[in-house]
Amino acid sequence: MNFAYKFFYHTIHLVFYAFFKKAFYTIAKEIPQDKPVLLACNHPNSFLDGCLFAAFQKQPIYFIARGDAMNTPRKKWLFRLFGAIPIFRLQEGIENLHLNKKTFEECETLLKKNAKIIIFSEGICIHEKRVRKLKKGTARLFFQIEENLDFSLDIQVIPVGFNYTYFQQPEAEVMINVGQPLDMSQYISQYKENKARAINTLTNDLENKLKEEVIVIDKKEDEPLAEQLLPMIRNEREEPALTWKIKEKERFIQEKQVCDMVNDLSENHKNDYISFKKKVNEYYETLNHYRLQDRAFSQTGHLGFGQWVLLFIGWPVFMIGFLLNVLPIWAGRKLARKVVTNSVFYTSVLVVSAYLSYLLIHIPILITIGLIFGIWVAIIALIMTPIAGYFALYYYRIWNKGKDRLRFLRARKKNPAVIGELNRHRNLI
Repeated sequence: MNFAYKFFYHTIHLVFYAFFKKAFYTIAKEIPQDKPVLLACNHPNSFLDGCLFAAFQKQPIYFIARGDAMNTPRKKWLFRLFGAIPIFRLQEGIENLHLNKKTFEECETLLKKNAKIIIFSEGICIHEKRVRKLKKGTARLFFQIEENLDFSLDIQVIPVGFNYTYFQQPEAEVMINVGQPLDMSQYISQYKENKARAINTLTNDLENKLKEEVIVIDKKEDEPLAEQLLPMIRNEREEPALTWKIKEKERFIQEKQVCDMVNDLSENHKNDYISFKKKVNEYYETLNHYRLQDRAFSQTGHLGFGQWVLLFIGWPVFMIGFLLNVLPIWAGRKLARKVVTNSVFYTSVLVVSAYLSYLLIHIPILITIGLIFGIWVAIIALIMTPIAGYFALYYYRIWNKGKDRLRFLRARKKNPAVIGELNRHRNLI
């Protein structure tokens, strides 16, 4: 891959660390290096999905992206630089469908070299916690390439689930799950007998495997209840403060179980669902009335002695980190709000534009510092600027937690009966 690809995916972590509070990444089985791989993914957050996955990998990752996003030579050059392969859908115009022949040929060439290619099997990007009915494109791509090469390529098809706690809010968390490769021999045998049936079977089986790696809320009307319960579960977990990338699936399993419970209540126990939803709403209405946060009622809402000390003595470093890093973030937000017309692209554009703003603002400053004060001063500034920024983020989190805790303590002193009732209510939930 080119230098720009390597530089981008090694340095984009600077923004990922700032935008995402934590990243949970699990692999059921190591992605094989010596075989071609199709990574069949859900698609909840635009091209951010592909960027996040590629940033976690040592080997280059290609991803199939909407061709209409590359509708100018400059956009096409930029997307191609970072591993994008254009695909054209009917809704973007029938006149472009013939270009997909080149896409399939390019994928075949790459897979013959044991490339890893992401394909977003839903064929659409929507901010939602569910898996949409998969399109047949993944199965068709697999069978067409294998058939062209007399089924000798041994392409691995692996489901990958992207799960975001929130789609557009800073301080969100992401859970990426890489599932087990499917046994493709059974589908190849079926394909040789009946092509249409094999494509349908593989598509359906892949959809079911993908659902195992994705947090699913079946009905849109159940989302508010699920989104009230999920923070309560998160508030019971104490995550390591200084670890950003966490290799464990327990967090995902807990959140999936909560949403499965909501799905089951909604579908099979309507009266229980209504009663439970009422209890949860009453709990949150009382919290809002007293301007309290659920976190303050959990163990993770407590601040240790060291954190209280940090709040008092760390504010000068916080201000330094804030001032050194706020301009690129502000510029990224301003650009994203200006250019984005479809909200599903907002977070992706925000992250990339903040990243580019960071480079465009800080590289000239560092060069100037190097010319005036020497290379070692510039290197120290290069290292300390992001460190001060991450400290500012950590301080801000502690500040918010401390503010919530003080408000809780004041409420407990003034209205002990209310706090006691809220605790009882929360325990029942």
